[in-house]
This record gives sequence, C-alpha cells and structure tokens, in this order.
Amino acid sequence: MNGSFETGDMVGWTFAPFGPETWTVLSSGQPLPPVAPDYSQGGGDEPTDPLFGFGLPATEGGQLAYFSSNYAMSGPVPAVRMYQDVVLPPTPVALGWDMAWQSGGGFAPGQQSIRVLLRDASTDALLAVLWDSAGEFPIHAPLSSLVFPVAAFAGLEVRVDLEVIATLAPLDVQFDNFRLL
Repeated sequence: MNGSFETGDMVGWTFAPFGPETWTVLSSGQPLPPVAPDYSQGGGDEPTDPLFGFGLPATEGGQLAYFSSNYAMSGPVPAVRMYQDVVLPPTPVALGWDMAWQSGGGFAPGQQSIRVLLRDASTDALLAVLWDSAGEFPIHAPLSSLVFPVAAFAGLEVRVDLEVIATLAPLDVQFDNFRLL
C-alpha cells in the first residue's frame, strides 16, 4: 500500500471518475501550488483557494496526498474518488490514517463532504463507511490521526476509497500515513 505517498506520486491509487488532476503529492511543508488563471470564466491571475500558500506537514516520511477544489475557479466538483485495493490480513486489524481539512463552507451530505469508505474490491459494493464529514464537523480541522476497526473484513480484498464532494465551496483535504494496524 502506498499509504504515505513516499514514492512522490500516486502509484497504486486509482482515480474515478476523473484522473488525478484534483489530487497531488506535496512535500512536507511545501506551500500549495499556485492556481493557474482561467480567463474563460472571468477569473484573474490571483489564486482564490482559501489555503493558498499554506504549507502542510507530512506525518509519515516527507510526502502527503492533497486534494484541492478551487471552486471559484473551476466550479463545483462532483464526487471524486481516489482508491486502492488491499488484502486485509486474516487476523483482526484496524485501518489508520492521518487527515486534515479546510472547507470554504459547512458540510452537507451529497453536496460538500469527505468520506473514507471500505468497498468490495471486485464489485465496488459498499462494505462500510469508516468516516464521514456529515454532521457537526467544523469547517477546519488540524491534522488528526484516525483509526477504525476493520476486523469484520479480515482476509478479504477490499477497496480503501477516499471520496470528496465540493459543490458548495472550496475544499482542501490532506491525507497521509494510511496503514494497517
């Protein structure tokens, strides 16, 4: 599992329905890349992302995965997925990862959300929602380590699926250090 993105790329991860254009790998503390101007939509050359220039820390090694939706420049982003298939060991395990986010507005199911899902690797059927921003989550959360039990799926090939929807406002999410415990 390329859970810490230390290869400097997204090797092992699959993107749907788009390619990796909304995802990038950053070095620890590296400021976010500048936003390219989009004059076709009346945009100027000033970045509009609320986290522009903010350096994010990696929690494992020196690289991290970063999702950005620059809503003001590109418009709404429907459900975007980044996932990786893994075989869980036969003994009881947990899945852990580190995550931070900044939303330009609140969260609303189906409109503005971050979800970490567990799916069947062969059918893509939903097995479990490990984490969902639906509810009373703040619009900003500092880097936090999360752990969820996945023992019920021990021995199975599963899909660790990161789903981000940003149709209401800009949304920036950092993921790092996916690991089986």
